[in-house]
Amino acid sequence: MQDFIHALDLVKPAFGVSTNLLENAVRGGYYVYGKQMREVHQYCSDLIKSLKNSNKTQLLSLLLSGVNGCGKTAIAAQLALESQFLYVKMISAEMFVGNPDFDKVKEIVKIFEDAYKSNMSLIILDDIERLIEYISIGSRFSNILLQALLTLVKKKPPNPERKMMIIGTTSQQYVLEQLEIVSCFNVVKTVGTLHINDEVCTILNNFQVANGEMSQIAQLFD
Repeated sequence: MQDFIHALDLVKPAFGVSTNLLENAVRGGYYVYGKQMREVHQYCSDLIKSLKNSNKTQLLSLLLSGVNGCGKTAIAAQLALESQFLYVKMISAEMFVGNPDFDKVKEIVKIFEDAYKSNMSLIILDDIERLIEYISIGSRFSNILLQALLTLVKKKPPNPERKMMIIGTTSQQYVLEQLEIVSCFNVVKTVGTLHINDEVCTILNNFQVANGEMSQIAQLFD
């Protein structure tokens, strides 16, 4: 029986929560380091709660915008883990390295179609500009991927009793505005960066940095 249970643990279900990907996104720890971080997390959590409790809203989409490394993906993953939705998937560019655009679209569409089969589902579109293969030199991107996302982000679950939450992340909001992706999302929330000593010290405390080293590092933010 122990071997049987162990075998079940090794099997990854087609439906459910992508726990490994989500936990990997917050593997360094998730710390609410100050007022701005607390406000962002609470605001996003309230959106998810409002979707759960609403009798009319089927689809709610949130775009987290901020510079590279500010923690957008970690916030999205943490929200997904806390949501307790029955179906949670993260879609990122790393999943499709080397695949042709048609295969990428096919896989993304399948993830959304699977989500429509669940009563409560959440999909993370991580680093959207990379998903559509945007390149600043010459402003090139994959139009087939762009058109797919433009359609899927706005599409409600076919069953009126089912609900879906979509969380996207981007570090180039101005690019997505030109491509008309931003307007597809119901809410856009900016994620800030560490900018005051107290926030820096809060993070350093979690890594057990010595007081002397902490003061020296914090001074860099003055």
